[in-house]
Order: sequence, then C-alpha cells, then structure tokens
Amino acid sequence: ERNSLKRGQEILVQVIREPVGDKGPKLTRNISIPGKFIVLLPEDHSINVSKKINDINKRRRLKKISREIMGDNGMILRTEAQYEDEETIKDEYEYLNELWKGISKGFLYKKSPCILFNLRNFYEFVLREYAKNNVDEIVINKEEDLIKIESILAAQGSDSKKISFQDNSFKEMDGVYNLIKNSLNKTVKLPSGGFLIIEKTEALIAIDVNTGNFVGNENKEETVFKNNLEACEIIYKEIKLRNLSGIIIIDFIDMEDEKNKQAIFEKMVQLSRKDIMSTHIYGFTKLGLLEMSRAKKGKDIISLTGCSDAFSMDSICYNLKNVENHCIKEMKRFNARQFEVFMQEELIRIINEKFKFFIDKMKEIYNIDIYLVKDKAENNYLIKRK
Repeated sequence: ERNSLKRGQEILVQVIREPVGDKGPKLTRNISIPGKFIVLLPEDHSINVSKKINDINKRRRLKKISREIMGDNGMILRTEAQYEDEETIKDEYEYLNELWKGISKGFLYKKSPCILFNLRNFYEFVLREYAKNNVDEIVINKEEDLIKIESILAAQGSDSKKISFQDNSFKEMDGVYNLIKNSLNKTVKLPSGGFLIIEKTEALIAIDVNTGNFVGNENKEETVFKNNLEACEIIYKEIKLRNLSGIIIIDFIDMEDEKNKQAIFEKMVQLSRKDIMSTHIYGFTKLGLLEMSRAKKGKDIISLTGCSDAFSMDSICYNLKNVENHCIKEMKRFNARQFEVFMQEELIRIINEKFKFFIDKMKEIYNIDIYLVKDKAENNYLIKRK
C-alpha cells in the first residue's frame, strides 16, 4: 500500500492515536465510523461481532440482521447491539452511511489539509461511548445542552427518558468534582482499612496494595486474601476513573496459597470483561506481581486537570469549568454577580489570548463579571466574591 502512494497525492486518513510526548499521531487509511451499536467499515464488506458478546444465539441473530441490512459498507456489531432490535440497528447503519457520504464528498471538494469529520465531538462522543445500557440517569443543568442531547439521542434512536434536567443540581456537580479530586490522590482507602498507592512513571503504572489496620479474626493467609479480593474492585474502579493505560503492575499483599492467587487473577479477568477498553490480564510474575495492560484512548485524569502541566489547554479548560460551576453556585445562593479569580500572570495571559470568550459568555449568559487578578500562589486559581 505504501508503494502505491505518490509524493503530493491527497489521501483520506483517520487519526487512531493522539500524539504522546515526542511521538506523533498514528494514522490509518482504514476508515471506521463508530456509532452506539455498530461501527461502519466503509468500502469493506465484512461483518464482525464484538468478542464481548459470548452468547452464540445472540451472535447468530446479529449476523443475520447484518446480512439483511448491509449495503456497500461492512460493519462491526458493538456490545450494546445485543440489546437492540433490527429496526434500531438498521436506522443507525443508514445514519452512519449518510455520514460517510458527507465525508467522501468533503474529501473531493475541500482543500487539504482539513478535518472532514470529528468523531470526538463532546456530546456525541460521551453519549455514544458512555451512555450505555447500564446508565440509569443523565443529569443536565443547562437548557441549551438539554436541547443538543435530546437531538443526538433522537438521531441515535436512544431512550431520552433517562434525561433529568436539574437547574440547581449542585449535589451532582459537587459529587463529580469530588470524584475527580479524589482521583488525583496517590492514596486510595479501602473499606476494610487497607489502602492503595497508585503511582505513574514514564514506563508504567504501579499500584501497591497495603493492609493498613485490617487484621481480621482469621489466619493471616485468609486475612491477606480478603484484603486483596476487596482491593481488586477498587483497583479496577480507579483504573477506569483515572483512565490509566499502558503497562500496569499491581503489587498485591503476598499470598502463599496458589489457589488464592488464581482467585485474584480470575477476579481481575472478570472485571476486565466489563471494561470498554481493550485489556489483557497476564497473571502473576515470579516476584508475585500481577501484570496487565490496557489500551490507550484519550488522556489520563492527571493530564486533563493540570497536575502535570497547569498551562496545558486541557487543564485550563478544566479549571475554567470549575470557575463557572463555582460562580453559578455562589450566584444562586448569595446572588453574587462579581468575582475575582486569582492566578499566575502566565495563566492570565493565556486566558486573555485564547479564552477571552469565557469571560464574555459568563457575562452574556449569567450576568456574572469575572476579574482576573495576578497572584504568585502555586495553586492554579483562587476565587473570591468581589
């Protein structure tokens, strides 16, 4: 395929991995367009079913539906497709085909280089990848977002009954903020009194399990096993919350009984099957460390919140969103309309250059005045009512 390319030739490519450090983005000419239930494979005539669907009858049903609705483009039936009827899957197949026609047309008529389609449009991406069958409620606190999300769900053929509009949803807002804040801590407490230490290095993620004050009434081996078993659930929850990827090494508390080690391994395998990311649990090394790997998709929580770089675009966006939430809460409770935000001079410069619209929108939408004040504090920002 490489030999068929000529210098200066325009080709259609898809970014399948973001740039990391010195490594540039990874591209492919094998285009795939994900929907909620299927992934469209343009100019491909294959039919594939997610490996996470183990039921033979469900796999047969989905393949039968695929053969009946398939046109010029192939598809992959995603895990969520097993819960849907033929009409819903057909509607999404046709919708994705129309998207592909638009992309193809843009390739012919638009001047390169340019983005023809962004698969990671925020609302569509979140609803497609995370609003799964196990989601009970989607809480929204802005009317404009409510309209957008209802429109997307209608196009996806999804149930909009799960949407809950709560204009003053401070409980949910604070809950999300605290969840993110806790996910930035290296230490995570276990219910029984033990704790985890999670550290990210250049090469891998290291997770250390400790008993803490948990001693139990049984023998030592049984106590250690119970602590490790409890840790499995919390470890996997933290891996997903923090979006950890790459090589992950878990140092469980030493167990002498091989049956207990096998039970821990099987528990981690069981948890990995519920992960939307491709994950492999390799087992215990001779040193008693559990090895696993998890595919990378997007950035981890440390990169997004400014803990690694306060001046990155991701962390600035995250902090401005927190400023917005804080100001809205103060406005609702105390009718406050003017706020001073103290931050480093370099952050003020970047915001004035690239995020001036944020201050304008706060005034336009909420009638809130934001004043940026130079401060030498190490914290990213500090908010005070004026």
